[in-house]
Amino acid sequence: MSEWRLRFIMAALAALVFGANAVSADEATAPVVPGGGRAGLRLDFARDWRIVAPSNDRVARTAAVEAALVLGRITRKRPVFSPGEEAGVPALVLSHGPEGDGFAWHASADRVEIRGDGPGGLLYGVYDFLESLGCGWPEPGARGERLPSGTSLLLKRAFARQTPSFHGRCLVLGHAAFLADAESWVIWAARNRLNTIFIHVTDEALAFGAAPEKQWRKKRDAVLGLLRDRGIMLEYGGHRLASFLPRDLFKKNPDMFRMKDGRRTADFNLCPSSMEALAVVQRNAREYFCEHPYADAFHVWPDDILGGGWCSCPSCSRYTPSEQALMATNAAAAVLQKVNPAARISFLSYYDTEDAPYRVKPYPNVFVLWAPRKRCYAHGLSGDACAVNAPRYTRGYAAQADYFRARGAPPASVFEYYLDAVLFKSVLPPLFGVMRRDLAFYRSAGTHTIQALMTGDFPWTSAQPNAWIFARLAWKADADPAFLLTEFCASTFGREAAPAMTSYFSRLERAFALALEISPSMRLPEEPVPMLGLFDSPPTDLGDPFFEPPKELARKGEAEKEIYPLVMAAGEALESARETALSAAWKRERTTFELYRAWLSFDAARASLYDGLAAGIPKEELARRHAAAEMALNAVLDWGDANITGSAYRRNFRLMHEYFWRLRLEKIRYDRLAEGPWRPLIKLRAMARIGWLYFKLLRAYE
Repeated sequence: MSEWRLRFIMAALAALVFGANAVSADEATAPVVPGGGRAGLRLDFARDWRIVAPSNDRVARTAAVEAALVLGRITRKRPVFSPGEEAGVPALVLSHGPEGDGFAWHASADRVEIRGDGPGGLLYGVYDFLESLGCGWPEPGARGERLPSGTSLLLKRAFARQTPSFHGRCLVLGHAAFLADAESWVIWAARNRLNTIFIHVTDEALAFGAAPEKQWRKKRDAVLGLLRDRGIMLEYGGHRLASFLPRDLFKKNPDMFRMKDGRRTADFNLCPSSMEALAVVQRNAREYFCEHPYADAFHVWPDDILGGGWCSCPSCSRYTPSEQALMATNAAAAVLQKVNPAARISFLSYYDTEDAPYRVKPYPNVFVLWAPRKRCYAHGLSGDACAVNAPRYTRGYAAQADYFRARGAPPASVFEYYLDAVLFKSVLPPLFGVMRRDLAFYRSAGTHTIQALMTGDFPWTSAQPNAWIFARLAWKADADPAFLLTEFCASTFGREAAPAMTSYFSRLERAFALALEISPSMRLPEEPVPMLGLFDSPPTDLGDPFFEPPKELARKGEAEKEIYPLVMAAGEALESARETALSAAWKRERTTFELYRAWLSFDAARASLYDGLAAGIPKEELARRHAAAEMALNAVLDWGDANITGSAYRRNFRLMHEYFWRLRLEKIRYDRLAEGPWRPLIKLRAMARIGWLYFKLLRAYE
């Protein structure tokens, strides 16, 4: 059997397994109408079309196979491969240049020519042509495939020449829930013009905001094959730096570890001025890099804490956290240069390393990875609408990118949080306008790669517009988000339902903007809290306005009164689409809407409670607001129990909200509302609940 025929058969089998060749029953009968009725060229696939694809490149072969498979499913008449064109025989002619993701294609009645700047460009050109026939992939797997049917197909357009806004367009798989379906996500990524996958992993026993490394080892071979077939780059790693200096070495040589308040401690990171520490880091980094020779870029970041994790010894005290972090990163980079010269390694600009490391020069294979997690997601970065984002994050990013660029480092990457359901607590707020303004800014600043971290606590219940629109904006940063939202809704729910569903998401976007807005004066605790001290100092993330000043709490409490009518209007728009939408997709979105409604209700009730606390309202009114917040939180938890499949994911969901939300409510009850001998039980019960959930979830991941 020839290699070509074998690869064709294998690709067909993979497509059957991973969703390239199946749709649910009710969706198969309701394809998207190509072009929404607009005039265009009609192609007759009842004729015997040929696919002419002379290239032997692996990615180009995948492009040809994908074209044959999808057209075969649409028309029930699969094109056959031919070494060349034949007179009078209609042909799909595929070709490519040496490199690049851009493409052009042209169609006439009996000939379609698709040419990529490189093999990857050819693959994206094939997908663009198929989309012009009415295909769509708004989410991964079988349930996310939308294909027209028949042999007479109308094109939306007859010619397209496209090049991407960003060289690198990256989806970060950052939780076991998404790595479990990694094959489908890789296929989805390629179909939506993403060219990089970042496997964000942890070696910790409890994978709370990353995927377990042992899970990746089981998935690795299958995923790597799909990546290579599609020319997709692979980035790998996470918060691994501290693990390169094992904590059990502290007793033997405490000087390798950081100093805090005049004493050495083994809690976080290391002492980057210690040659012994850097030698151990390099030895273990070498082993790590050699274990993963397939990675194009590595991430070995410092500990994931807000601040206070670096060294204050006499040698280190003159260096900022950014400079200390780069010193440690450079040590690993020196090893990577030797064992894998083609690979790069990131310097994570995150939390207390957002300032440029002016006294330390990056190694030639170190690129800056900008991760603005403390920004405001109610507003985009560009413009002056948000004093949190500008000028802090606009100027800060420019300073980092310029510093690394001036020293010959690889171009900058951005690590964004549009798909982070840890940050947003189990939901993805619609962020279409924010993403559009952000990506326009990042593009103007010369960003090479734009990444979106996808993490959370359970697989998405329904298609997520943020994911699809992020991919489109990464390809074309100046695209109109309103148009993209309409296209997403048409592809996901059907063309007739698109206007109502567009209104639904637009109203949710406005509601979430009210909930997500933060002020420049909001502070967060800088020091990490030990487990036994959690109740006395409950965790506070960016979504929790507890530390906003009283004036801001009053303003926020008043503004969030607008959330309820927006949510009601969104629900009405969703309900109006029931009869015209694809049934299964609509039902899944209806389930997701219940979580949106519960989440936003809790956020508004919590803002009212905090406002009352700051204003010193009477105890009776405070108790009423506390009860309202608790009832809203219980609605969120009830949603998880009813709708999340898999006990590990349900526990992950509940632990997230008990940890970030319930502890704060219980602390308020303990401090301001409870009286009598039962008061100590509040603390005991809260901590016992957290401990039990943690233990059960730990066992699930083991």
